[in-house]
Amino acid sequence: KAQSLDKTVKLAVAGKALSSDSQLTPRQQRRKAVVDTYAQTGDYQTTAELLNQRIANGGPKPERGEEWTTDRVRQTIQRIRKKAL
Repeated sequence: KAQSLDKTVKLAVAGKALSSDSQLTPRQQRRKAVVDTYAQTGDYQTTAELLNQRIANGGPKPERGEEWTTDRVRQTIQRIRKKAL
């Protein structure tokens, strides 16, 4: 799952030829963080935990709320998969 997601998300996130993370919008940065972390873990719960740890180091917060939840991670991944199709 994670490998096929990684391929489709590169298309969805990159969309335009962006050369670095600094050129990404806040929404694209959030999505990239979720996708990269999920590709590494393959698990929604672990992804949420890692993203919450990264918030303390300046990582992206979710669009709404103060921390990532398993449900937010799952919904984000589902939205990205839909757009990639």
